[in-house]
Amino acid sequence: MVPKLLLDITNCKSFEQDSDDTKPCFKIAHYQIKSKLSKKDFMLPEPWDGDILQAPILVISSNPAFTEEELFPTRNWPQEMVADYFTNRFKNRGSKYSWTYNHKILLKDGTRGHSVRYWSSIKKRVEEILGRRAVPGQDYCMTEIVHCKTNKEYGVKEAIGYCSREFLFKKITISQAHLIMAIGAHVKSFFKEVSELQSIPIMYLPHPAAHISKTVKAIYTEEEIQIFREILNSPQKHTKYRQLANIELPSDDGVIEFIQMQIEYYKKKNDI
Repeated sequence: MVPKLLLDITNCKSFEQDSDDTKPCFKIAHYQIKSKLSKKDFMLPEPWDGDILQAPILVISSNPAFTEEELFPTRNWPQEMVADYFTNRFKNRGSKYSWTYNHKILLKDGTRGHSVRYWSSIKKRVEEILGRRAVPGQDYCMTEIVHCKTNKEYGVKEAIGYCSREFLFKKITISQAHLIMAIGAHVKSFFKEVSELQSIPIMYLPHPAAHISKTVKAIYTEEEIQIFREILNSPQKHTKYRQLANIELPSDDGVIEFIQMQIEYYKKKNDI
């Protein structure tokens, strides 16, 4: 099942603003212009990573990072591939054809980038709460308040109001999360340190890049940690209203073939 909200975010109209610098998303939507990417290769807004309809933990940070060499959905991708990328971003299809493998992104030339420190850190924090090995995308789904990719949170301050009003609470509504893990000082400030959103408890943790201890035990007492564990072990919430998109996710073979086509496309493009 693919939530329609996934496509609403990736097709956000504010992402394609013109030169109106009075709009809240102007800075962040135009960030990629500074790179070497052609407009048709601009990376789409990132809705979430994982199965938001099933994952018991929803991890929320500020906005996704931008890596110019990453093989990432663009306007040219078929909708089913866009949906698979964000739903199955951590699905293991082997070292060559997984969107992400051992926390390493797939690059346009078919090689792997470095291990993403943020993902590795979040996995450890989730494992502290679960008391076992965690499966990214299944035990937890990661998302951001602002969806466009930039570095050093460029443009987030201007876009955060619009993006949160349009999408944040809709994501929480369709989520089956029992617990929200809010990451970083910017998210903590935006949430005003409330203890829950839409009746879902929130735990606040430092960003992996913060220069302080980041472990759950450094922030919370054993009693508080036990309460979070009991929350996660509570019965499954009943299904909320979900509007689904009229598309089906591709087969593994279909994804592999598409990745091969994309790698060939970028190789030919770079040879010109």
